Amino acid sequence: MIEDISKSIKFSMYERATSPLFGAFFLSWTLWNYKILLIIFSSMKVKEKISYIQNDIYSAEWSLLLGGAAYPFLSAVSFILIYPYPAKWIYKYWNKQQKELKEIKQKIEDDTPLTLEESRKIRRELLRLESSYDEEVVRKNLEINRLKDIVINLENKSLVKDSEFKSKASTKKRVTNPAPTEKLNEDHKLILIDIAKNDGWVITDSYISNSQFDPVKIEYYIENLISMGYVKSVHKSGLGVATQLTTKGKQFAVEEGIAS
Repeated sequence: MIEDISKSIKFSMYERATSPLFGAFFLSWTLWNYKILLIIFSSMKVKEKISYIQNDIYSAEWSLLLGGAAYPFLSAVSFILIYPYPAKWIYKYWNKQQKELKEIKQKIEDDTPLTLEESRKIRRELLRLESSYDEEVVRKNLEINRLKDIVINLENKSLVKDSEFKSKASTKKRVTNPAPTEKLNEDHKLILIDIAKNDGWVITDSYISNSQFDPVKIEYYIENLISMGYVKSVHKSGLGVATQLTTKGKQFAVEEGIAS
Protein backbone atom coordinates (compact mmCIF):
# COMPACT_ATOMS: atom_id res chain seq x y z
CA MET A 1 0.00 0.00 0.00
CA ILE A 2 2.76 2.44 1.02
CA GLU A 3 4.80 1.44 -2.02
CA ASP A 4 1.85 2.17 -4.33
CA ILE A 5 1.34 5.59 -2.75
CA SER A 6 5.07 6.32 -3.12
CA LYS A 7 5.00 5.35 -6.80
CA SER A 8 1.90 7.50 -7.36
CA ILE A 9 3.58 10.52 -5.75
CA LYS A 10 6.77 10.01 -7.78
CA PHE A 11 4.76 9.70 -10.99
CA SER A 12 2.79 12.86 -10.20
CA MET A 13 5.99 14.79 -9.42
CA TYR A 14 7.61 13.55 -12.62
CA GLU A 15 4.63 14.69 -14.72
CA ARG A 16 4.72 18.13 -13.14
CA ALA A 17 8.49 18.42 -13.50
CA THR A 18 8.29 17.63 -17.21
CA SER A 19 5.36 20.01 -17.80
CA PRO A 20 6.31 23.07 -19.92
CA LEU A 21 4.22 25.32 -17.68
CA PHE A 22 5.90 24.07 -14.52
CA GLY A 23 9.37 24.55 -15.98
CA ALA A 24 8.58 28.02 -17.28
CA PHE A 25 6.97 29.01 -13.97
CA PHE A 26 9.97 27.73 -11.99
CA LEU A 27 12.40 29.71 -14.16
CA SER A 28 10.20 32.82 -14.02
CA TRP A 29 9.77 32.60 -10.25
CA THR A 30 13.55 32.25 -9.84
CA LEU A 31 14.18 35.40 -11.86
CA TRP A 32 11.52 37.42 -10.07
CA ASN A 33 12.60 36.26 -6.60
CA TYR A 34 16.36 35.89 -6.98
CA LYS A 35 16.87 38.09 -3.89
CA ILE A 36 15.08 35.52 -1.73
CA LEU A 37 17.39 32.78 -3.00
CA LEU A 38 20.46 34.91 -2.26
CA ILE A 39 19.21 35.54 1.28
CA ILE A 40 18.34 31.87 1.87
CA PHE A 41 21.81 30.72 0.87
CA SER A 42 23.59 33.58 2.66
CA SER A 43 25.39 33.31 6.01
CA MET A 44 22.73 35.30 7.86
CA LYS A 45 20.91 33.78 10.79
CA VAL A 46 17.49 32.27 10.19
CA LYS A 47 15.65 34.95 12.15
CA GLU A 48 17.51 37.68 10.27
CA LYS A 49 16.65 36.05 6.93
CA ILE A 50 12.94 35.86 7.78
CA SER A 51 12.92 39.42 9.10
CA TYR A 52 14.68 40.76 6.01
CA ILE A 53 12.30 38.96 3.64
CA GLN A 54 9.22 40.20 5.50
CA ASN A 55 10.37 43.78 6.03
CA ASP A 56 12.40 44.57 2.92
CA ILE A 57 11.36 42.26 0.07
CA TYR A 58 7.69 41.59 0.86
CA SER A 59 7.04 44.68 2.95
CA ALA A 60 3.60 45.30 1.46
CA GLU A 61 0.76 42.79 1.71
CA TRP A 62 0.20 42.68 -2.04
CA SER A 63 3.93 42.28 -2.87
CA LEU A 64 3.95 38.62 -1.78
CA LEU A 65 0.99 37.80 -4.01
CA LEU A 66 2.34 39.70 -7.00
CA GLY A 67 6.04 38.84 -6.75
CA GLY A 68 5.54 35.32 -5.46
CA ALA A 69 2.75 34.15 -7.78
CA ALA A 70 1.12 36.59 -10.19
CA TYR A 71 4.18 38.02 -11.96
CA PRO A 72 5.97 34.65 -12.31
CA PHE A 73 2.77 33.01 -13.61
CA LEU A 74 2.10 35.75 -16.17
CA SER A 75 5.73 35.67 -17.28
CA ALA A 76 5.60 31.88 -17.68
CA VAL A 77 2.39 32.02 -19.74
CA SER A 78 3.80 34.80 -21.92
CA PHE A 79 6.98 32.83 -22.47
CA ILE A 80 5.05 29.69 -23.51
CA LEU A 81 2.80 31.62 -25.91
CA ILE A 82 5.39 33.94 -27.48
CA TYR A 83 8.58 31.86 -27.47
CA PRO A 84 7.56 29.35 -30.24
CA TYR A 85 7.30 32.10 -32.88
CA PRO A 86 10.90 33.39 -32.76
CA ALA A 87 12.11 29.83 -32.13
CA LYS A 88 10.45 28.62 -35.34
CA TRP A 89 11.91 31.48 -37.34
CA ILE A 90 15.42 30.93 -35.97
CA TYR A 91 15.20 27.15 -36.54
CA LYS A 92 13.99 27.68 -40.11
CA TYR A 93 16.73 30.23 -40.78
CA TRP A 94 19.40 27.94 -39.31
CA ASN A 95 18.32 24.96 -41.42
CA LYS A 96 18.26 27.12 -44.54
CA GLN A 97 21.82 28.31 -43.90
CA GLN A 98 22.99 24.75 -43.25
CA LYS A 99 21.39 23.59 -46.50
CA GLU A 100 23.09 26.39 -48.46
CA LEU A 101 26.45 25.53 -46.89
CA LYS A 102 26.05 21.89 -47.89
CA GLU A 103 25.15 22.88 -51.45
CA ILE A 104 28.21 25.15 -51.70
CA LYS A 105 30.45 22.44 -50.29
CA GLN A 106 29.03 19.84 -52.69
CA LYS A 107 29.48 22.18 -55.66
CA ILE A 108 33.11 22.81 -54.72
CA GLU A 109 33.75 19.08 -54.36
CA ASP A 110 32.08 18.37 -57.72
CA ASP A 111 34.10 21.06 -59.50
CA THR A 112 37.40 19.97 -57.95
CA PRO A 113 39.10 17.29 -60.12
CA LEU A 114 40.53 14.20 -58.48
CA THR A 115 44.26 13.92 -58.11
CA LEU A 116 46.15 11.06 -59.73
CA GLU A 117 46.64 9.37 -56.37
CA GLU A 118 42.93 9.66 -55.53
CA SER A 119 42.00 8.15 -58.91
CA ARG A 120 44.36 5.23 -58.34
CA LYS A 121 42.98 4.73 -54.86
CA ILE A 122 39.40 4.64 -56.16
CA ARG A 123 40.39 2.23 -58.95
CA ARG A 124 42.13 -0.08 -56.48
CA GLU A 125 39.05 -0.02 -54.25
CA LEU A 126 36.79 -0.90 -57.19
CA LEU A 127 39.05 -3.79 -58.17
CA ARG A 128 39.05 -5.02 -54.59
CA LEU A 129 35.26 -4.85 -54.41
CA GLU A 130 34.88 -6.66 -57.75
CA SER A 131 37.27 -9.38 -56.63
CA SER A 132 35.47 -9.73 -53.32
CA TYR A 133 32.13 -9.93 -55.12
CA ASP A 134 33.38 -12.63 -57.51
CA GLU A 135 34.75 -14.66 -54.61
CA GLU A 136 31.46 -14.34 -52.77
CA VAL A 137 29.53 -15.49 -55.86
CA VAL A 138 31.79 -18.53 -56.25
CA ARG A 139 31.45 -19.37 -52.57
CA LYS A 140 27.66 -19.08 -52.73
CA ASN A 141 27.50 -21.28 -55.84
CA LEU A 142 29.60 -23.94 -54.14
CA GLU A 143 27.33 -23.76 -51.11
CA ILE A 144 24.24 -24.08 -53.33
CA ASN A 145 25.70 -27.13 -55.10
CA ARG A 146 26.57 -28.70 -51.75
CA LEU A 147 23.04 -28.17 -50.49
CA LYS A 148 21.62 -29.61 -53.72
CA ASP A 149 23.73 -32.75 -53.23
CA ILE A 150 22.45 -33.05 -49.67
CA VAL A 151 18.84 -32.72 -50.87
CA ILE A 152 19.34 -35.36 -53.57
CA ASN A 153 20.91 -37.76 -51.06
CA LEU A 154 18.05 -37.21 -48.63
CA GLU A 155 15.50 -37.78 -51.39
CA ASN A 156 17.24 -41.01 -52.40
CA LYS A 157 17.33 -42.22 -48.81
CA SER A 158 13.67 -41.30 -48.39
CA LEU A 159 12.80 -43.18 -51.58
CA VAL A 160 14.69 -46.27 -50.42
CA LYS A 161 12.99 -46.20 -47.03
CA ASP A 162 9.59 -45.64 -48.65
CA SER A 163 10.14 -48.55 -51.04
CA GLU A 164 11.27 -50.80 -48.17
CA PHE A 165 8.25 -49.80 -46.09
CA LYS A 166 5.81 -50.43 -48.93
CA SER A 167 7.54 -53.71 -49.75
CA LYS A 168 7.19 -54.85 -46.13
CA ALA A 169 3.58 -53.68 -46.00
CA SER A 170 2.80 -55.48 -49.26
CA THR A 171 4.48 -58.66 -48.02
CA LYS A 172 2.58 -58.49 -44.75
CA LYS A 173 -0.72 -57.99 -46.57
CA ARG A 174 -0.04 -60.94 -48.84
CA VAL A 175 0.67 -63.07 -45.78
CA THR A 176 -2.37 -62.01 -43.78
CA ASN A 177 -4.80 -61.76 -46.71
CA PRO A 178 -5.39 -64.01 -49.68
CA ALA A 179 -3.88 -62.81 -52.96
CA PRO A 180 -6.06 -60.21 -54.64
CA THR A 181 -8.15 -61.37 -57.51
CA GLU A 182 -6.87 -60.73 -61.03
CA LYS A 183 -10.29 -59.41 -61.97
CA LEU A 184 -10.57 -55.63 -62.13
CA ASN A 185 -13.58 -53.99 -60.52
CA GLU A 186 -15.03 -50.65 -61.60
CA ASP A 187 -12.98 -48.68 -59.05
CA HIS A 188 -9.76 -50.26 -60.33
CA LYS A 189 -10.71 -49.34 -63.89
CA LEU A 190 -11.48 -45.73 -62.96
CA ILE A 191 -8.04 -45.37 -61.36
CA LEU A 192 -6.31 -46.87 -64.41
CA ILE A 193 -8.28 -44.56 -66.72
CA ASP A 194 -7.28 -41.51 -64.63
CA ILE A 195 -3.60 -42.51 -64.77
CA ALA A 196 -3.76 -43.23 -68.52
CA LYS A 197 -5.32 -39.84 -69.23
CA ASN A 198 -2.48 -38.19 -67.26
CA ASP A 199 0.29 -39.42 -69.61
CA GLY A 200 0.50 -42.75 -67.83
CA TRP A 201 1.60 -41.59 -64.39
CA VAL A 202 0.48 -39.51 -61.40
CA ILE A 203 2.12 -38.26 -58.22
CA THR A 204 0.81 -40.76 -55.68
CA ASP A 205 0.23 -38.47 -52.68
CA SER A 206 -1.34 -35.73 -54.81
CA TYR A 207 -3.64 -38.19 -56.60
CA ILE A 208 -4.77 -39.77 -53.31
CA SER A 209 -5.53 -36.38 -51.71
CA ASN A 210 -7.45 -35.11 -54.78
CA SER A 211 -9.31 -38.35 -55.55
CA GLN A 212 -13.06 -38.73 -55.21
CA PHE A 213 -12.47 -41.87 -53.11
CA ASP A 214 -11.59 -42.09 -49.44
CA PRO A 215 -7.76 -41.75 -49.07
CA VAL A 216 -7.44 -45.14 -47.33
CA LYS A 217 -9.62 -46.78 -49.96
CA ILE A 218 -7.77 -45.31 -52.95
CA GLU A 219 -4.40 -46.29 -51.43
CA TYR A 220 -5.70 -49.83 -51.02
CA TYR A 221 -6.84 -49.93 -54.68
CA ILE A 222 -3.44 -48.67 -55.87
CA GLU A 223 -1.73 -51.42 -53.88
CA ASN A 224 -4.12 -53.93 -55.51
CA LEU A 225 -3.16 -52.65 -58.95
CA ILE A 226 0.54 -52.90 -58.06
CA SER A 227 0.00 -56.50 -56.90
CA MET A 228 -1.87 -57.32 -60.13
CA GLY A 229 0.90 -55.77 -62.22
CA TYR A 230 -1.11 -52.92 -63.78
CA VAL A 231 0.92 -50.13 -62.16
CA LYS A 232 4.24 -49.69 -60.40
CA SER A 233 5.72 -47.25 -57.91
CA VAL A 234 8.54 -45.07 -59.30
CA HIS A 235 10.46 -41.98 -58.19
CA LYS A 236 10.17 -38.76 -60.18
CA SER A 237 13.11 -36.42 -59.57
CA GLY A 238 12.00 -33.33 -57.70
CA LEU A 239 8.39 -34.55 -57.49
CA GLY A 240 8.48 -37.59 -55.24
CA VAL A 241 6.92 -41.05 -55.50
CA ALA A 242 4.65 -41.61 -58.51
CA THR A 243 2.31 -44.37 -59.68
CA GLN A 244 3.00 -45.35 -63.30
CA LEU A 245 1.31 -47.73 -65.73
CA THR A 246 3.16 -50.94 -66.51
CA THR A 247 3.01 -52.70 -69.87
CA LYS A 248 -0.03 -54.56 -68.61
CA GLY A 249 -1.65 -51.27 -67.55
CA LYS A 250 -0.89 -49.68 -70.93
CA GLN A 251 -2.46 -52.70 -72.63
CA PHE A 252 -5.62 -52.11 -70.59
CA ALA A 253 -5.61 -48.44 -71.64
CA VAL A 254 -5.29 -49.41 -75.33
CA GLU A 255 -8.10 -51.93 -75.02
CA GLU A 256 -10.29 -49.29 -73.37
CA GLY A 257 -9.55 -46.90 -76.23
CA ILE A 258 -7.74 -44.39 -73.98
CA ALA A 259 -4.31 -44.77 -75.59
CA SER A 260 -3.20 -46.03 -78.94
